Amino acid sequence: MNMVIVLVLLVIPDLPVTQGEQWTAGRTKCRGGALCARRQNPDYSWCYTDYSGGWDYCCTAECTYVGDTLKCASGSRSQYCGNTRTLDIEGRPCLPTFPCGVHYTELKERDFYYWCYVDLNANWGFCCAPHSICEKGTYSSAWCYIGVDRSNKGWDYCKPEDP
Repeated sequence: MNMVIVLVLLVIPDLPVTQGEQWTAGRTKCRGGALCARRQNPDYSWCYTDYSGGWDYCCTAECTYVGDTLKCASGSRSQYCGNTRTLDIEGRPCLPTFPCGVHYTELKERDFYYWCYVDLNANWGFCCAPHSICEKGTYSSAWCYIGVDRSNKGWDYCKPEDP
C-alpha cells in the first residue's frame, strides 16, 4: 500500500502579533483557525496549537525590542516573539506549521525549552534559542542555549547550520 504525505507550507506573518490573531508569540498557528484570547485565566492570552493539549502564549501588544531580544506583553507576562530557527539541533528541518519556539504541552519536560516537530509522526527536537548561535567557540564540540533562561539545563550540543 502506497502512502502519500502532503505538507502544506504556511507563510508565517511578519510582526506584529497581537491578541485576536491566529499566530502565537512562539510563531505557531492556533489550532483549527481559533484566535488568541484570554480563556479561563485572565492573566495572559493564549490558544491551543494542537489537538493533544499543546498551547502557546499570544501577544496582547506589538512585538518590540527589549535590549537585543524581541518581546511582547501577554497579559501580565512577557514573551519572546521574534523570528525562529528552521532546524533542530540535529540539523533536521522543523515542520513549517510548527517552527522552533517555546510551545507548551502536557509533556512538561519541554515547557522551558525551544523545540519543534520534525515530522508528522510527532517526532521533535530541541532548537537553539533565538539569541544563541550553534558554534564551538573555545570548546571541542559545537553547542548552543536551548532553554528559555540559563537557570535550567539551558544548553545542548548541536549541529551548526552552516558547515
